[in-house]
Amino acid sequence: MTRQDAFKRLMLGVSADHRDYQQLETLLQSQFAAALRHDGVALTAIGAQVMTLVEAMDARRQERVAVAGLLLGRKPASMGAVIASLSGKPRATLEAWWQRLEALVNECKALNTRNGQLMASQFEIMQRVLHGESDTYVPD
Repeated sequence: MTRQDAFKRLMLGVSADHRDYQQLETLLQSQFAAALRHDGVALTAIGAQVMTLVEAMDARRQERVAVAGLLLGRKPASMGAVIASLSGKPRATLEAWWQRLEALVNECKALNTRNGQLMASQFEIMQRVLHGESDTYVPD
């Protein structure tokens, strides 16, 4: 693989991650709405879609690590190091795309945390409803 091919492959992967993280953001918003409605069927379907996306993104991440190693001639190789090794328009383009991807990742992490907290809270409430308070004071 030539350096140009490796760079192109890297850019295609980042572009695909942009698309998939935007889709993940939409799914996480839908997941939150389904959790608020206590819609287990929707949560199951959304969970399956999330897993499919995450698996595809992880495969691209692994490929990106390998391609970055090829571009730099060493492993492990970071995207920061790849960006620093470039100059001119390729550097500016990859840097902008990478910053956008990082922003999308951070947004999805925040949404996932929010969703997890909501569902954990709902689970805790259901446990109290079903089993009562575990630390309720009972006089002798």
